[in-house]
Amino acid sequence: MNLAYFPGLQIDSPLTKTDALNFKPETWPPTNDFPVVIDTYGNVVSRYGDVRWDLSPWSEQTLTIYFGDGPGQGRKVSHQNAFFLRQVVAWWLWGESAIRSAKALVYKFETLKPLFVACTDAGVLVTDLHKYPKVIESLSSYYKQRADRLIACLHSLLIAKDSLGFTILDESGMQLLSSELATVDSTQTAYIPTRIWSYQVSRLRECLDDFRLHQDKVESCYEFCLSAYAQNAGGDLSYAFGGLGGDSPFLDSRVKGERRSGMVFYGSFLGIAKKFGISDLLDRWVRLTEQAGVGALSSYLTLISNVGLAYLLNFSLMRVGEGARLRADCYEVERDQLGDDIYTLKGVTTKTIEDDDARWIVSPTTELAV
Repeated sequence: MNLAYFPGLQIDSPLTKTDALNFKPETWPPTNDFPVVIDTYGNVVSRYGDVRWDLSPWSEQTLTIYFGDGPGQGRKVSHQNAFFLRQVVAWWLWGESAIRSAKALVYKFETLKPLFVACTDAGVLVTDLHKYPKVIESLSSYYKQRADRLIACLHSLLIAKDSLGFTILDESGMQLLSSELATVDSTQTAYIPTRIWSYQVSRLRECLDDFRLHQDKVESCYEFCLSAYAQNAGGDLSYAFGGLGGDSPFLDSRVKGERRSGMVFYGSFLGIAKKFGISDLLDRWVRLTEQAGVGALSSYLTLISNVGLAYLLNFSLMRVGEGARLRADCYEVERDQLGDDIYTLKGVTTKTIEDDDARWIVSPTTELAV
C-alpha cells in the first residue's frame, strides 16, 4: 500500500508533529518496533508490537489499551487475532479518516475488542468469522452494551477493506449480527439532569443550525468533490471507492491543472473549502487542516448525521438502536379533537413489545434534525 497520501497522525495534542517519528509509518501494517506514542521528552512510550499501548501523553488522564496477546490484566486475544486488532487501531490512527482524540480511540477499541475475544474463545480467526454463523450469534453474550456501536464500527471497516487488506464481516454477516444484537437489553439511566440536558440540546441545536445556514454551500462542495473524484477515476465514481492515492484531485504535491489523461488536480482541499465558503464551518466543527484534507468534509457530514440522531434521542427518549432505524419520512403531525397538533416520530421498537409501527411524541423542533 502507498502510504504517501495517508494524512498521518491527527490526534489533537501538542505532541502531534509532522516531523515526529510516530507521525506516519513507512510500511503497512507498521513494523513491531514502530513508535506509536512519544512523550514530551522524546521518549518512546509505546511501540506497535507492545501488548499494551499507553496513550496518557495524548490525554489529561491515564489511558491505555490492552491487546490481550501477552501478560497483563484484561480479556485475552490470540496472537493471530491481535495482529488484526492492532492493524485496525493503526488504521484509526494513521488511515484516511484518522481519529483526533485519544479518548475516542479507546472508546472505539473497547467497542471492537470483545468481538476479537469471542473469536479467540471460539478458536476462530477473526477474518474467517463470516464462515461461522454460530460464533456470530454468540457475540450477543459479549455485548451487553455498545451493540449498536459495534455495527457502525464494522460498517466503517467494511468500507475500508481495500485499505485495511482484510474483512471482518460482510453485509450478510452484519445482518445476522444485527438480528442477534437486537435482543440485547441495555440499561437506561432514570433521567438526565436538567442542566446537562439543556447544555447538550443547545450545543446540538447550534451545530444543526450552523449546518442549515451553510447547507447549500456544503452540498455544492460535496457534489464538486464527487465529480472531481469521478473525473480522476476515469468517469465512474465507483472506481474511486478504494481511494485514488496519487491520483486524488486534492493534493498539494501536484501542480494544478488538467492532464492529457483527462485527470484534473485542484491542489489543497483547504483552498476548495475556502472557495465554497465552508472552510470556517469545517474548522469550527471538525478542525480543517492541510493534513486532514477532503477527509474533513467526510468527517463533518458524519458529525451532522450523528448530531441529528442525538438531537432526536434527547426529545424522544428512544434508544440509540431505535433512532438509527428511523426512516426519512418518520416525522408526522396529527391533529387531535381539540384542533391541537401532535408531533410524532414513527419507527420500530422492541423495548416492551415487537412493534414496527411505533410512535414517539416529540417537540416540533425535531423536524430540523429529521
